[in-house]
Amino acid sequence: MTRQDTEKQTILVVDDTPENIDVVSNALRGVFRVVAALSGDRALQIAERKPGPDLILLDVMMPVMDGYEVLRRLKENPLTRTIPVIFVTALTDVADEQKGFELGAVDYIVKPISPAIVRARVNAHLMIRRQHQDLAESLEILQRTQSELVQAEKLSGLGALVAGVAHEINTPISIVLSAATHFSALTERLKNQISRQELRQSDLQSFMTQTSEAARLMAVNAARAA
Repeated sequence: MTRQDTEKQTILVVDDTPENIDVVSNALRGVFRVVAALSGDRALQIAERKPGPDLILLDVMMPVMDGYEVLRRLKENPLTRTIPVIFVTALTDVADEQKGFELGAVDYIVKPISPAIVRARVNAHLMIRRQHQDLAESLEILQRTQSELVQAEKLSGLGALVAGVAHEINTPISIVLSAATHFSALTERLKNQISRQELRQSDLQSFMTQTSEAARLMAVNAARAA
C-alpha cells in the first residue's frame, strides 16, 4: 500500500459476487481506497478494524447473512454504528428500500449501477459524515471549554473564599499581636517606674486597667482566629 493510498478515504464494498465487486470498485478506484468483502461476516470483521472504512457499499441478497442483517449488526456495534451504509442491490421494491432506510441505511443504489452516480452518492455521504464529525468535535471542544470555565470560576470563588478566611483570621491575630505588644510596653514601663521608685498608686491602677483590657482583647481575638 502506497502513502497516497493511506491518505485516501476507504470504501468497503460488500457483495457475494466478485464480478459485482469489480464493477463497483472500478467506479471508485483512483479516488478512494477500496476494500472488498465477499460475505457479511467478513464485512463485519473489516468494519471493526482501526481505522475502519469511511463508508460501506452493501449488497442485500447474500447467502448466510444478508445485507439487512449485516446493517443491523453494524448499528448495534458502538465501533461501527456511525459508518454510513449505502445499499447497492437489484431489489427495486419500495418495501425493500423502506426496510433498508428503517435499519439505518443512508442511501439506496439500484443495480446495474452508473459509475458517475455511485461516485456522486459516495462523495455526498462522505461530506455529510465529515460535517457530522466536525460538529461533534466542535461540540466536544465547547463542552470542554465550558467545563474549564466552570472550574476556573470555582477556583476563583475558592480563592476569594480563602482570601476572606485569611482576612478573618489575620484581623484578630493582628489585634492579639497589637494587644500583646501594648501589654509588654506597659509591663516594661511599670518595671522602670518601680526601679526608679517613681511608682504611684494611680500608675498601678492605670496599669491594671490597661493590662486587663489588653488581656481581654487577646482572649477574644485568639478565640476568633481559632
